[in-house]
Formats: sequence, C-alpha cells, structure tokens
Amino acid sequence: MAPATQGQTNRGASGASVPPAQQQQQRVERQRYQPPTRNFTGDEQKLMDALARIGINEVTRSAFFSLLGLPSMEGLAMFTKDSIKTLCAQMRDWILKREYERDGMELSATSERYLVAMASWVKERVMMRLKVKPEDFTLDEAQDMAVKLTLKDEAVAAAKDYKPHMREKFKTSAKYKNFKEAVQNYLSQLMGIIDVPLVYVIRDEKRPNRDGPFTTETERLIANAPLKGEAFEKDNQKVYAILKNLCLEGEARPYIKVPKIESSQDGRGLWTALKEHYEGNGYRTKEINEAHTAIEGLHYKREYQTFTFETFVG
Repeated sequence: MAPATQGQTNRGASGASVPPAQQQQQRVERQRYQPPTRNFTGDEQKLMDALARIGINEVTRSAFFSLLGLPSMEGLAMFTKDSIKTLCAQMRDWILKREYERDGMELSATSERYLVAMASWVKERVMMRLKVKPEDFTLDEAQDMAVKLTLKDEAVAAAKDYKPHMREKFKTSAKYKNFKEAVQNYLSQLMGIIDVPLVYVIRDEKRPNRDGPFTTETERLIANAPLKGEAFEKDNQKVYAILKNLCLEGEARPYIKVPKIESSQDGRGLWTALKEHYEGNGYRTKEINEAHTAIEGLHYKREYQTFTFETFVG
C-alpha cells in the first residue's frame, strides 16, 4: 500500500479518515510524552530524587509518581513486591500502547528490581521504627537490597519443603538446658511478620542494638527488631503459643497460667519467667543442695572390676 501524499488522509483503525495534521500530532505524541508540570512538595521531591538515583528518567518518574499518589517515601511501605511488579507491568503496557520512543517513558527490568528494593528498604525501616531518610537510599543501597532480596528468594525456594520442628516437650528441670537451646534453634528457623526470625522475641537485650558488631545480616535484624508495636505483639503471641504447647505437660505448666502472661499471651514474658526460675540463684542453690544431699547419701559397699574405689571417690 502506497503512503499517503501531502494533502491526502490515512484511515484509522475504525476506517475513519485521519487528516495529515492529526497524523503528525499523533506521531509527536508517540515520540515523546511530556508529563503535566507541577510543583512538588519537599517530601515529594525527595521521593522523585530517590527514583532518579536508581536510574529512572524524568518522564517515567512523573508517571510513576502520578500512579502511586504518595505524599512521601514512607508510603512505599504499603506496597508489596507483587503490587510493585503489577504497577510496573501496567506502566509497560501503557508505554507499548502509546508507542513511546527514545527520550520518552521507559522502565527496564533493572529499574523494576530497584523499585522493589526501594519498597523493601522503606518497609524494613518502618517496621524497625527507624527514620526513613530518602537521601540515604543511594544506588549502592538499592543494589545491596536487591541482592539481599535475591538471596532471600533463593533461600525460601530451597527450604520450601523443609518444616522445622521441636523434638521433645519440656517436662523436667533436668532437660532445661537442652530445651532452651532447642527453642532458640527452632525459633531461629521461623520467620515473624517483619521477616525477622522469631528468636528476636526472646533475645536477652531489651533495647535494639544498632552498633553491632554483627557477623551476618540475620544477626543484625534479630538485634534491631523492636520489642513493641503491632508486629511484635503478633509475633509475641505466636511465641507464647509455641512455648505453651511445649510446656503444658511438664513442671513449667504453672508459668503458663500466670494471669498476666496468659491473658496477654506474652511469649517473651513466659520465656523470661522460665529463665529467671531455672537460671536464677535460688534454683541453682536448690540444685547444689540436692547434689550435696545425694552425695552424702552415697555409700561404698565393695569394689567391682569395672567400678573401683578410685572411680567412686573421683
């Protein structure tokens, strides 16, 4: 089909004639999209600057900002990884339909990954009760967070068929040391609401440790997770349910039934009560006295080939 000459008209998809002037206008619109101009507030501009630092051009930043409708960077904490990906897919569809060419809107796979990293970075700081400073989210920070998310996805995929479990329930004081280590190991394998292992709920330190030193990223998260807030309350209740199930049939049952602990399902409170009882000075003194009594009650009767007097007194 020969192209239309000057003064002629082409027909659109509906068959209607499209005047040459309108054709030219459509070509201009396809080549470059100019977002509506507006004055950004301080917090809005900081978000725009953060998007620029991860390589998103001005046209795409403006469109992305309009779709999100966020007054500040903190609002990204509301978006999940899937919702960010859905938004990016919508933007790519928009780009394809309008046939934007160079110097216009574009969104690479790398840019999408950095957007997901930005939302995760914001969410982590919000959940950790840390101040969100957009200027702190640099390209290096985006790359580090993107790598962490990739490693996390790989770890989750590798462990999808693995279900951690406790081998024994806690019934007698003689098993306390093993029970304590088993609980800590078990909770280290269960993730809480803020993607931090549940063992943070029963850590020794009450206040977050911001300074370290830390040998792993997981160790840093456990040390920094706040012991207050809605996320902690839910994780705390889950830890209580786990400890209750493990202690219900043994001598630690009375601690489960402490009114203040039971009514609030306070997992950290229950763990603290068990530690104070089984690791406190009073309990250690009791164990020492019982050991002395047991020793005083021993009597050597006669020597056996496999049990000599030297073995008895040793």
